[in-house]
Amino acid sequence: MTRVDEHRLLRASELTMEEYDQFATERAFVLPVGILEEHGPHLPLGTDIFQAEAVVNEAAARTGSIVLPTLNYGNCHSTRNFPGSISIGFDTLRSLTRDILDELARHEVKSVAIVSGHAGSGHMRAIKQAGREAVKEHEGFTVALLSEWDVLFGYAGETVNGETIPQRDGHAGTMETARIMDLREELVKETPGEHLPNDEGYVLSPTPEDALPDGYIGDPSQATVKLGRVLHTLAVDALADLFEEIEP
Repeated sequence: MTRVDEHRLLRASELTMEEYDQFATERAFVLPVGILEEHGPHLPLGTDIFQAEAVVNEAAARTGSIVLPTLNYGNCHSTRNFPGSISIGFDTLRSLTRDILDELARHEVKSVAIVSGHAGSGHMRAIKQAGREAVKEHEGFTVALLSEWDVLFGYAGETVNGETIPQRDGHAGTMETARIMDLREELVKETPGEHLPNDEGYVLSPTPEDALPDGYIGDPSQATVKLGRVLHTLAVDALADLFEEIEP
């Protein structure tokens, strides 16, 4: 058996089949999920991809977990009609996720964490449904699912390392802008001021983007690199704990 250095990031795509076979029953596997989606006039379309990969890679390198290739497409609703947003169907995402999980289980992988940088409600429901189906089908198979935002929004209003986490924030707002400033500052354009969504009311619109005319929620102008680093660290610490918890 080839020896693998446990002090480096272990990507499934870089393992030999013998190494993969060894780790299947010993390590947690991690599937990062992003989306190609508008993030206002100031952030790149790959914002959710960059965030998910960064926190997953750092947490996995710390715990020795195996990182699967990122699933770079997802499901979105209110942002779908903006330029650059690519939304795959609910059933497509559910089926694709289920197929990946079934294949991992078939090759004796025991535990998988799915970490999504995109937290849209339909997107997360599709993935969760696939995960529930997989754990029901495969005895002894563990699947964990979360968006890193499940962790970060829990700190709303708190002050961490001198940075106060916003209480009112959303898509491409203060927090996401800060995180991309920290990770890929060269991709951040001039940050606009505060913008809150319109109330769509009870009557459903055929153009849901009307409730989000500028493509973002919050105040990107308040973002800082330091806040981005604090948020990144909080997410990495939480993910590392999860990966260790589900390790076989």
